[in-house]
Amino acid sequence: MKIRRATKDDWPAFAEMWKEFLTENLASGADMLPTDKTMKFYQDIFNSYDSGEVRGVALMADDAGVLLWGAPAAVLAFDTRNDPFAFGWGTYVRPDHRGKSLSTELRNTAKKILLDMEFRRLVGGTAVNNEQGIATVISLGFEPTAMQWVLELKGDA
Repeated sequence: MKIRRATKDDWPAFAEMWKEFLTENLASGADMLPTDKTMKFYQDIFNSYDSGEVRGVALMADDAGVLLWGAPAAVLAFDTRNDPFAFGWGTYVRPDHRGKSLSTELRNTAKKILLDMEFRRLVGGTAVNNEQGIATVISLGFEPTAMQWVLELKGDA
């Protein structure tokens, strides 16, 4: 399986897998919907990384998997101990290609590229019910730093 940097011409195939990623994550408790608006957001990030306007990387492993990591989509309005950091938007491997270390290969390739771009930290997360995702980020050396909580506001709150 060849892993390579994705280019603007790859967006349709990348987007197809990214929608699968978002759809699958919904089942694990994530809250981002695979709508046209969401896909436009990710296409803008993808294009900014491809053009070099923003530091980041989009990778493809043939038609088996994708990765999108890099600078946040907007300049932060505050300083953070993580600077300079990249955000792990996501890594996705199609079900029929899982269990072959492809996710690890994508991530290791991206880590090398991010180091060359002078990033020093990678910040990311996974849905709380995504046991495989949690195991993977732990195996990569991520350390938990925060938890996100959601409260459904109903009735008279």
